[in-house]
Amino acid sequence: FREGFASGASKRSLEIVVRVTSACNFACPYCFQDRRGGHMAPEVRAALVRFVERRLVSGRHDHLGVEWFGGEPLLAPDVIDELSAAFMGLAERFGVGYSAMIHTNGYLLDQDMVDFLEARHVDAAIVPIDGMGEAHDATRHLHGGGPTFDRIMGNLRTIQTSMFVN
Repeated sequence: FREGFASGASKRSLEIVVRVTSACNFACPYCFQDRRGGHMAPEVRAALVRFVERRLVSGRHDHLGVEWFGGEPLLAPDVIDELSAAFMGLAERFGVGYSAMIHTNGYLLDQDMVDFLEARHVDAAIVPIDGMGEAHDATRHLHGGGPTFDRIMGNLRTIQTSMFVN
């Protein structure tokens, strides 16, 4: 995404942002997302795959880029798994490149999750941090008010990955 956008080479790229769930394990007071829960319905997933297929069959695209988003998308790994398989299959079928990235709060981004994401060609993760320690925990806390900073930083320090993590 980054290299293609900067060079202008992604003019033929089909880029989609997929909100797999509205659920979130955080209760950030400034968040505009609806955190009541719910994962993307199966009929919506099927419609999205059909949409991507119609776009790729046109021959106007040489790349499919996916941004996983939520709520907290790592609360819906089953949706990411299903759609990744479908999108990667379509990319292969139509001979286009494929890449994916994820916007995550990082709380669930442990080694098992990184391995899961890498297997689905997720090559970048955006993890927001709102300051250090207590400053972060004051705004990016769990629903019950519990802290998140130490766990997120622990995850980021210990994961072994080739993903670009920002």
